[in-house]
Amino acid sequence: MNKRQLALLAVAIASPLAYAQSNAGSGGPGNPEMFAKVKQVRVDGIQGRIGILQTALTCVNAATTHQQLRPCEQQERQALEALRHQQETQMDALRPSGEPRGQGRPPRPNGGSRE
Repeated sequence: MNKRQLALLAVAIASPLAYAQSNAGSGGPGNPEMFAKVKQVRVDGIQGRIGILQTALTCVNAATTHQQLRPCEQQERQALEALRHQQETQMDALRPSGEPRGQGRPPRPNGGSRE
């Protein structure tokens, strides 16, 4: 998986988490109904990524040349992007109107990166 795919995956993972953390002032953590909705979006995202990765694995395993790998990577990238967009849309629908979207994943505690 290249850096762009990892970045897309990180955004897809971080979006629901950032929303859940930023929703503290509007009854988020203390609101069981909102928690259940956010949790379901998160579960759906995980299941979606698993499905995308299983499809990519099947495609890569079937490839016998570099040319046959390219469409696998393109399809995986497009599917992850579509899933990320779907997750953002679902989270936006849960967000109270007028509340800004979160800024994504908070900085790492040690200030470092995984690269």
